[in-house]
Amino acid sequence: MPPKKATAALPPIALDANDHVLVWRLIAEITKPQNFKALCGKLTKHEASDLLADENY
Repeated sequence: MPPKKATAALPPIALDANDHVLVWRLIAEITKPQNFKALCGKLTKHEASDLLADENY
């Protein structure tokens, strides 16, 4: 088995900066229908209708 490649450590991420804007952006991306299935699994009919209803606001 070949040796593992060295990886660079990620820099610290200030998730609480700017009123947690990075967290809210991540939540917005996760809840997009095209991303939700890949990141969180298949939507139920109820979950999908809730997401579509929220987009109309």
